[in-house]
Amino acid sequence: AAVVCVMLMGTMATTAFAAGTAIAVSSATAAQGENVTVTVNLSGNPGMAMLELGISYDTTRLEKVSFAASGLPGGMVNESAVWIGTGDSAYNGTILTLNFKVLDNAPVGDAEVEVWVKSAANWNEDDISISVSSGKITVTKPAHNHIWDAGTVTTAATCESAGVKTFKCTVAECTETKTEPIPATGHTFGEWTETKAPTCTDKGSETRKCV
Repeated sequence: AAVVCVMLMGTMATTAFAAGTAIAVSSATAAQGENVTVTVNLSGNPGMAMLELGISYDTTRLEKVSFAASGLPGGMVNESAVWIGTGDSAYNGTILTLNFKVLDNAPVGDAEVEVWVKSAANWNEDDISISVSSGKITVTKPAHNHIWDAGTVTTAATCESAGVKTFKCTVAECTETKTEPIPATGHTFGEWTETKAPTCTDKGSETRKCV
């Protein structure tokens, strides 16, 4: 019996793997109540016609002020950031600017800001693989004028050596301290005491000690 071999040909979607294609969120530091901006930056772009990013951030510390798309053609931002061009763009650089207000009562610490790729493709509809790294906004206390306590003697002064007095800031949650020297007291002598009686030919001597 004859054996007939049949070769089947088909088509399948392809993925455009571009070594080093990456999206990174920048980091920043801001005090409670301040506005702060971070950027989302694209590098290693192999040619992109469509990109959609999800956006998330720490809502216990941050409040959205405004988000703006840039760089790639056809950008718009709502809950997600989307770019839809009319051809492949090789743009590299800032593609998204995220402006936040740090909440007045935000806990001190790091507020994560993240994006993730929902879809990315070139004009031929080949998927593009992209690595993503998140950023953060480090929340700090606002600067303040220190209010110092009465101070505590941490090293007592002696007649010859200076001492140290330490003061603590009394503003809530401030842990700053400062020190001031305490001058050496200097000698304070007691009464003279005869240590050697004089004779008819020799002088005597007297001594007094620092008390």
